Amino acid sequence: MVAGEGKGACPNQCSPSSAQSEQLLVVPMTFSLRTQPRTTSLPPPIILTLNIEPRTPTITHRASNEVETAVVRTSRSHLPNYIKTPKPLLAMRFATAVIAFLSAGLAPTGASVLVQRDQSVIVNDDLKVPGDSPLELCPKSHDEDIVTIDSVDLSPNPPQAGKELVIKASGTVKQNIEKGAYVLLQVKYGLIRLISTKADLCEQIENVDLECPIEKGVLTVTKSVELPNEIPSGKYTVFADVYTADDVPITCLTAQVVFSRNTKSFFSLEL
Repeated sequence: MVAGEGKGACPNQCSPSSAQSEQLLVVPMTFSLRTQPRTTSLPPPIILTLNIEPRTPTITHRASNEVETAVVRTSRSHLPNYIKTPKPLLAMRFATAVIAFLSAGLAPTGASVLVQRDQSVIVNDDLKVPGDSPLELCPKSHDEDIVTIDSVDLSPNPPQAGKELVIKASGTVKQNIEKGAYVLLQVKYGLIRLISTKADLCEQIENVDLECPIEKGVLTVTKSVELPNEIPSGKYTVFADVYTADDVPITCLTAQVVFSRNTKSFFSLEL
C-alpha cells in the first residue's frame, strides 16, 4: 500500500480500535489513501477516503465503479487523551471568559487580532475595541442592545497557554437586567461542536461575583481564567448571543481562536 494524500497510512482493515486508526483520528477531517494492485489482474488503484466524525464507532463502505469510500465514525472515547481531554476544558474556559464579558453587560464594538508564530499582532483598526483586547460583535444589528462598551483589557495579550488570563472590562448598562436573562452559547473545535446550550445568565455571573438584577449604569468586572498547558492545535469558535427574559437583545459576541502546537502561546485570537 502506498500512502497518498493523507499524513499517515491505513492498514488493509481500518478499525477505530487499532493503533493506526488512533493516529488517523488526529489528521484533517478528510483523509485519502491510494492502494496499488498487487497483481496486474486486479482493477486499477482504489482510492479510500476516510471522513472522521465524533459519533458511534462504525465503518461503512460505499463502492462506485473503481472508487470505494470508507466512512469512519468514532466516539470521543476513541480519541487520544491529549486530544479528547483538553478540548472541552478549553472550550468551557473560553466560554467562561465570554460570560465574564456578558455578565458585565458589555457590548463590544469589535476587534480582530492575528497572532503570528513570532507573536507579532495584526489589528483590524476598523473594529478596534477601546483597550487592549481582541473582540468582535456578531454580524447583525445592535441598535437595540441594552449595553455599550467603554474598555476591555486582556493580560497577557495575546493570551498564553499555561498562564493566567486576566480580563478587565467596563461598560454602560442602559436598563436593568433581571432574572430570566439567558445566553445562547456555542463552542466548536473545527467542525466539531463541543458545546451548544442555553444558559441562565444570572447563574453564570455568579462566577464573577455579580448577581441579578444588574442595575443600569456604569459597571466594571475583573475575571481571571486559568488556561491549560496543553491546548490541542486547531481552530476554536465561540458564539454567545444574550437576551433578557423578554427577548430584548443584550449583546452578541463571536470568537475564533487558532492554536499552533509549534508554539506554547495562543495563536490567533479573534473575538
